[in-house]
Amino acid sequence: MRGKGRILQQAKRLSPEDRLTFNRWLKGNAVVACLLVAGLVAMVLAGSNSAREPMLAGGTTTPDIVAAHHE
Repeated sequence: MRGKGRILQQAKRLSPEDRLTFNRWLKGNAVVACLLVAGLVAMVLAGSNSAREPMLAGGTTTPDIVAAHHE
């Protein structure tokens, strides 16, 4: 816990201008992180849907392909 105490002590010593700059930087990083997480969640959801129904994009299910091949 010593590290957190040091960070808080250093933040208290910053000038108002430096605090404002740091807060902007922190908020910017939070926005970028949220966008990255949203992208990852979207990729996971898209991947889980495609894994469940792999032949849906072609408009044919697997048993139909097998039956057509044997005829």
